[in-house]
Amino acid sequence: MSSCLRKVIRVRGSYLVYLPKAVFRDVSPESVEMYWGEYFVGINLVGERVAEVNGGDVVAAVVAGYAAGLDKLYIRASRDEVEKAVERVFGEVAEEEGGRYVIRYVDKYLKREEVLDRMMDALVYALEGLGGGMTTLKTIQAIDDEVDKLRLTVNRLCARRPCPRCVFYVQLARFLERAVDHVVELQRERARADVWHILAKASGDLRKAVESGGVAGLFDFLRRAPSVRFTLMQMVDRQLQALHAMRVLDYLVNSAEVYLDLAIFQSSKFKPTAKSL
Repeated sequence: MSSCLRKVIRVRGSYLVYLPKAVFRDVSPESVEMYWGEYFVGINLVGERVAEVNGGDVVAAVVAGYAAGLDKLYIRASRDEVEKAVERVFGEVAEEEGGRYVIRYVDKYLKREEVLDRMMDALVYALEGLGGGMTTLKTIQAIDDEVDKLRLTVNRLCARRPCPRCVFYVQLARFLERAVDHVVELQRERARADVWHILAKASGDLRKAVESGGVAGLFDFLRRAPSVRFTLMQMVDRQLQALHAMRVLDYLVNSAEVYLDLAIFQSSKFKPTAKSL
């Protein structure tokens, strides 16, 4: 990736910035997409991002194409293999061209924050359901599959429209996904209801801390985490239960730390500096 410093030119009520010639060395788009947030402006060339894969792991290729932000993926494989792989992402098998199947990826979500909120809600729902004895392994596996897709979706949105917050979003998506993975394994180990109650409360407390905004709730969550860990250890019956229960809590703590990083980043102030060109 390259960067350069450009002068902002004011023209009446608008602002003009010249784009580097190197950007248009191989392509000549008629327009660009602009997106922005706090103290940030991004520019994308307008067009389709397409790749082709011949052979190899079909599922891995289809998942990678989605996470990488592709619009279409051409792949040589059987129809059954392709359709099974597409179930792992948001997309559809469009048509066959010359022995290749064309996968068109679908953007079901456009806001990264919304996707992360859904991941958090899914984790809390799963833990509360298990605590109440109302959730089956089949339900938990369905939640796990959905959260896997949502994690890939965060990667996809950050690949298509990268921004400074993406470094936090990608970490959060990974931690929340891994927490759900260990919930599935812990359910297989038939953990006691007390274990689920502790983890459900911890996840609910984290969600409240995030929703409250600021850093006070996150600091409080992190301060209480060692005590929660000690109590949790008294409730597990077997080594594998302890492993997976601790991992769920660890990923909640990891998420809290990244949410704290994000909160401090969001609260920072920006002051333009004058640089001569």
